[in-house]
Amino acid sequence: MLNKAVIMPTLPVVDMKRAKNFYEQKLGLTPVDFGADWIMGFQGAHGTMIILTVRGKGTDTDQDSVSFNVDDIEREIKELQANGIRFEDFDLPNLKTVNHIVTRGPFRAAWFRDSEGNMLALGETPKG
Repeated sequence: MLNKAVIMPTLPVVDMKRAKNFYEQKLGLTPVDFGADWIMGFQGAHGTMIILTVRGKGTDTDQDSVSFNVDDIEREIKELQANGIRFEDFDLPNLKTVNHIVTRGPFRAAWFRDSEGNMLALGETPKG
């Protein structure tokens, strides 16, 4: 069935020009022009892609809509902060960040919002 399909999440955006700048300049993703002003893709690794579509607002949730699996979360946080990304911090009974990172056993995660208010995540999974 779909276990061999490349998964491509779609995010709503308010301002495509602003969102394109964010994903291309701040995150370093390669844009893919679909030939319409209301939809655009951004290429990731291994055939993955984020698709953006113009809507009246970003997602209406604090849940992450897209996660980026990275090898070194501290390095990625530093690089993204140098590009102006502000990370979310949490101090909840079951979710507390230290230096922007939540650690759950060997898994670590950090969260930030895109230019349209969508929650994005970095995740570092254990190697091995």
